[in-house]
Amino acid sequence: MQKVDTFSLIRNEFEAEEAKEVLLSLYTTKIQFNKLKNLSSHIRYNHSDTELLGRIEELEANREKLVKFLAYAKENKLKLHIQSDIKIEIIE
Repeated sequence: MQKVDTFSLIRNEFEAEEAKEVLLSLYTTKIQFNKLKNLSSHIRYNHSDTELLGRIEELEANREKLVKFLAYAKENKLKLHIQSDIKIEIIE
């Protein structure tokens, strides 16, 4: 089995509103996942996971940047080509 593989997630052209729906859904899901993991850490060990909190802040900042970018595209009636691949590496 390969130790590294890449999987295509998004590869398409979108109107700004469609892109917003797809991409914000991904960001929201990832942020919620990390918040739940942090809550679990807080319940189990009585402290928050600082690494997760940093990642949540990073994701939220990127989400806001994305919202502005997509608003610009929508205002100017621009189409967007989005390509997103996921690279996974097995760590032994």
